[in-house]
Amino acid sequence: MEKVHWILVIEKEATFRSLATSEFWTKIAAQGIIITAKGYPDIATRALLRFLAFPSPRNGFSKPPVHALVDFDPDGLGILSTYKYGSFALAHENAALAVSSIRWLGVRSTHIMTEESVHQSQGLLRLSQRDRRKASKMLEQEVFAADGP
Repeated sequence: MEKVHWILVIEKEATFRSLATSEFWTKIAAQGIIITAKGYPDIATRALLRFLAFPSPRNGFSKPPVHALVDFDPDGLGILSTYKYGSFALAHENAALAVSSIRWLGVRSTHIMTEESVHQSQGLLRLSQRDRRKASKMLEQEVFAADGP
């Protein structure tokens, strides 16, 4: 673990496979770890990430930075939130599984929206009704407040 300089959590399996089979990965594989849960993380993936991200005698007291590459949509942000804060369904497990130091690596609205571009589609996908409902519910939760939980 002392040679691990970073951990990258990837939302999509296709993105994970593409990166893992790329020539770029062969050059940087010795420096970091990539992980995917193929969407919303299960307990085993969250436990593995927590083990790798927190110093302990079992991992050589290593604490590499953890980054998450997720979509800029309600599901991507929900996945990031599950890794960072935990889930509502398993709230009793959150303290043992959350990785509060995880950082979002990805496109944000400030990267693509300017006053000039507000009226241009730029190839962006519209949110579905499901996405809109999910986003509205997320805005009611403390973890998605402007200043966080």
